[in-house]
Amino acid sequence: MRNKHTKALTLTEMVVAMSITALIFAAILPQFRNVNKSWASVKARSQILQNTRVLFERLTFHLKQATAVTALSDPSRRDGFIEFTDHMSKTYRCQVAPDGCVRFGLLGDLHPLAGVVDDLRFLCFSVADPGRPMRPPGKVGLVRIIANVADPGRSQSKRFETAVFLPASTATVTTAVTAAATAESRRNDIFRR
Repeated sequence: MRNKHTKALTLTEMVVAMSITALIFAAILPQFRNVNKSWASVKARSQILQNTRVLFERLTFHLKQATAVTALSDPSRRDGFIEFTDHMSKTYRCQVAPDGCVRFGLLGDLHPLAGVVDDLRFLCFSVADPGRPMRPPGKVGLVRIIANVADPGRSQSKRFETAVFLPASTATVTTAVTAAATAESRRNDIFRR
């Protein structure tokens, strides 16, 4: 005997329920994709900023101790390099490796420093003429670093610049300013008498 009070879902009710569920998933799925894309974009920008910070902090730290720039790539090269000697007569080199990563360290013992760069250029300026780039050897007073840093997947790239005054040049500038101020002071003393 059949029980007339048994409740069950009909095939039509199941099809309607599955259709509604499919519509809800179809509406929500693009939102999940957008969140995932935005997360990847934020992560890529974060990696770019981190790589740039490491690159510039390390180079700035060592260049502030440099006494001379001994070799420099042509400013038009995208895979630039710089060699410099510090106050302890150690020679350092920073260059772009064939894989696009920046390597830095003592000459002959380079280690990975930062991630991928699309472009790394170094420009040197003298103390006497800070408006025109120069080639070492010479009295380098300022090193300008220009980098287009990319995320590891190379989906994004951003340009950054920094400049570093070399300590030997600062002493030269200070001496020149002090000498000029002393000469001006003497000139003023002569006119007061």
